[in-house]
Amino acid sequence: ALPIFTHKPVNLPMLFHQIRFVLRAVKTENELREQTAKLAAAQRIAGLGSWRWDVSTDRFVLSDQLASMCDVVPGEFAGTFSAYLDLVMEDDRERLRRGIERVAATGQECSIEYRLEAGAHPCVSQQLEARSDGAGNLVLHATVQDVTRQRAAEEQIRKLAYYDVLTGLASRSHLHQRLNDNIKSANRRREQFALLFVDLDGFKTINDSLGHVSGDLLLALVAKRLRTVLRDTDFAGRLGGDGFCLVVGQGSDEYDAAEVAERGVQVISEEADLRHRVVRPR
Repeated sequence: ALPIFTHKPVNLPMLFHQIRFVLRAVKTENELREQTAKLAAAQRIAGLGSWRWDVSTDRFVLSDQLASMCDVVPGEFAGTFSAYLDLVMEDDRERLRRGIERVAATGQECSIEYRLEAGAHPCVSQQLEARSDGAGNLVLHATVQDVTRQRAAEEQIRKLAYYDVLTGLASRSHLHQRLNDNIKSANRRREQFALLFVDLDGFKTINDSLGHVSGDLLLALVAKRLRTVLRDTDFAGRLGGDGFCLVVGQGSDEYDAAEVAERGVQVISEEADLRHRVVRPR
């Protein structure tokens, strides 16, 4: 509450004027406090923070929301550029430092993503711009948003599009794309590659007798075994059902293909324990 002072004898018109002024000031203060709380809540929900760096004095200020994202207490933060870099994952520090220094040197806006050391290493997207304060000193302002969930969702969508959920191998569409790339590369370099098709004899019988759960376990196990015979230049995908395809890498000849095929047949034919029922895939 704001105090009201008056003189004796009381000047009623002046007193009424002071009361109206105080009431307006209190109302304005309450509205400002409410708007500040709403803004803080919106930033917290959106995972949005900010920082400000006075380049000439190396004074680095974090917003409360960004300090929370970094798992630091604002009062305990050293308040320097290097101190903020220490809050960033080591693999991303040099790239972030170069990006910020480039904005300081050129004045051009910059967008960059990096990970923080805090907790589960959240991924943040930073928008940075350079300004001048009243004294003409260079000051950098950045908004920093937590995009961990968005990137995780994008990665999940990518996996669903490019990889078979059950086996973890390349999906049919991804396999076709890889084959097209290999064909173009082979034609351009006048090289060759091998294509091996794999299917399981009697797979329908396993599904019918042991159930689809056991069938799925077998497909996942076969895919895992196929990955063990692949070289760095090879590629494997699932065609669907019990069908698989192996692309034996660029520049390979029939001997390489035969070796991969032989090792593939060998590992696939090993006994498999499916829910306490042992089968031997063929």
